[in-house]
Amino acid sequence: MIEYKDIQGSIEAITAPINAPFTVILKTTASSISDTNWAILLRKAGSWGVCCSPGIYKDGEVKSGKLIFEITDIHDLFSTIDMRLLVSQKVHLAVVFTATNCKFYLNGVLISDIVHTAQPGAGGTVYTNEPYLGFTEYARIWAYALTQTEIQADMTDIIGTITCGGPYVQNTSHILTGSVISGGTAPFTYTWTITPPTGNVVTLTGASQTYTFAQVGAYSIDLDILDSCLSGGRTNRTSCSVTVTAPCVDPLGHINID
Repeated sequence: MIEYKDIQGSIEAITAPINAPFTVILKTTASSISDTNWAILLRKAGSWGVCCSPGIYKDGEVKSGKLIFEITDIHDLFSTIDMRLLVSQKVHLAVVFTATNCKFYLNGVLISDIVHTAQPGAGGTVYTNEPYLGFTEYARIWAYALTQTEIQADMTDIIGTITCGGPYVQNTSHILTGSVISGGTAPFTYTWTITPPTGNVVTLTGASQTYTFAQVGAYSIDLDILDSCLSGGRTNRTSCSVTVTAPCVDPLGHINID
């Protein structure tokens, strides 16, 4: 799986496959759709692209503002997904491209299934001035055709949490526990990254770990949770910070007797 995260505008998928089958998924929010310009959400430059047609297209309303799969210089496969109606909404888009069909999904629902014979090549036209006006939380590309069940599984975000009860006193041990509140596909893999006030970063694995806070000051704790969704899985990062204090020391006193 190839993954891109937190991208403003168009995505250049340089290492994406050319030959079918493959699947492209985007969790994205369009801020606007141009009436006159095409918009490239993601492309393998010179080969293919997931695009949006102009809001007022020369071929009429039926092809205006639609999500398409462009086989560069060969053929445009138009879905019936109207991106104009989805402006300012976070949506989950999936395009499953095989040698015979191109399927378009919106929020896990199959919207269009187009039969075709065209195949992408390399070295085609690289179009300019076709920006996507929007933000993509993530884009994922698989070198095989995902099923609808797998696409729906990808929609479910992993929500993780960290438990490590205080108070945090220097040279005391605490049990760090990570868990998934919702989402994701089990089994999960847990990786901890603990950054002390000074010195080297510590990496631990496992849902539960015992760690001794040896220094006074602020620690940052990051937990990466990898699930088993599809091939390669997805990672969610959950973070927290703790402040470690020095242990209390009983005062030593004395009595003066005159």
